[in-house]
Amino acid sequence: PLGTSTGAAIIFGTSGGVMDAALRSAYYMVTGQLPDADAFHDIRGVDHESWKEAKFTVPGAGVVKVAVVSSLGRTRKLMEALRRGEVEYDFVEVMACPGGCAGGGGQPIVDGKEMAEYRGDVLWAMDKSEKIRYSHENPNVAALYEEFLEKPLGHKSHHLLHTDHNAWDMPAAPVRKK
Repeated sequence: PLGTSTGAAIIFGTSGGVMDAALRSAYYMVTGQLPDADAFHDIRGVDHESWKEAKFTVPGAGVVKVAVVSSLGRTRKLMEALRRGEVEYDFVEVMACPGGCAGGGGQPIVDGKEMAEYRGDVLWAMDKSEKIRYSHENPNVAALYEEFLEKPLGHKSHHLLHTDHNAWDMPAAPVRKK
């Protein structure tokens, strides 16, 4: 049902892509104007030691502090810094695989070479060549909201698209006897 894609959808596979796409649409929703689709480039790419962080000014919302991290080892470092109060962010993107899905276990292996950043660069280039580069401009998503979900952040969309992590047991939890 969602056959139309956007540049913003393409970049979900690379570190910083989900953040970039979300900031594009959030900026529009706050200001009513499209930002330059490349305005948030500071969070693109991988920091091999820790995480990437940036501040962006959104008219009407002020300064938004964000962080992007990929790999579980670097994620742990970020979580520890957050716990200690050393850093504070409004929005954090976490990807388990180094470089994001572009560096994930399902990708082809090239002996002795890490290809996640190269693959990520290809995704950024694909985004740049798309006619539609903003998630909120996808006509299929707009139709889905108009015809079924009613409105973004509405009751129906919230119920169907959000997870309550306290409402279910983790698979490793002991089986409860009834």
